[in-house]
Amino acid sequence: MADTPEPTLKKASADADFTKGAHPVCEDYAFATVLPLGDRQLYCAVLSDGCSSSVHTDVGARVLSFALVRAFRMAFETNAVNPEFVEGMVLAGAESTIATMGLTHHALAATLLGVATDGDKLAVFCWGDGFVAVNGQPVTRLEYTANVPYYLSYKLDAQANADFGAVDETLAIERGEAIAKVAANTHPSWQYVATLVPGQDVLVTLMSDGAGSFVKGRELVPWQDTAPLLLDYANASGSFVKRQFRYAMRECGKRGWVNADDVSMAAVSLQYGEAQ
Repeated sequence: MADTPEPTLKKASADADFTKGAHPVCEDYAFATVLPLGDRQLYCAVLSDGCSSSVHTDVGARVLSFALVRAFRMAFETNAVNPEFVEGMVLAGAESTIATMGLTHHALAATLLGVATDGDKLAVFCWGDGFVAVNGQPVTRLEYTANVPYYLSYKLDAQANADFGAVDETLAIERGEAIAKVAANTHPSWQYVATLVPGQDVLVTLMSDGAGSFVKGRELVPWQDTAPLLLDYANASGSFVKRQFRYAMRECGKRGWVNADDVSMAAVSLQYGEAQ
């Protein structure tokens, strides 16, 4: 009996894009990269959405994004792919960077979403609000119901952490018809870590909450209408996020839909096939 051929990775991509909304400065940032990891490669895609009521969060969003990519690499290299390790590395790296820039923790008041995979393990970590689509499953929406997200940076600022704890806020995790609600003063985050079946295709997309900010006139366009348009990839290879993101933004414009908020999107894709 012939051996079953090992699956081979046919196509793999990490890609991202972002655009400005009504803010004077774009406070969203999205970044994707492929890093060497021994005899494998690590595919990473991250985005960050700076808080408009804080200061210099356009800079902070970039600092957090690169800190998360670095944390992902160290986590996969040391087999420490867990939220505690990654969170600690992000905070240490971001705090050190802003200190050299003369900025305060206020610059790091930002949502941070990231995905990384080496083909063996898949990790998705989310601090703040936004949207996550994992392997064809229904889109998960992370929303703070009073619009006061818990930012990772609060762990660097005792007063901000205490102030947030006094806020009556809830994280609503919406997926299809199901909605789970978590008291925000528990400092919730959303994580998905899985060991992959050999040859398992991967497609994970992250979007900032700006994907749900489109309006037509004075009416809010349901995110259930905008998200599928953003996620409708013709194929998930190469610069697949940029292609779809820019097409979707043009299509939204034709429909009279305007993004009131900055929008960012980042994704990774692995596509396998049987060895010949």
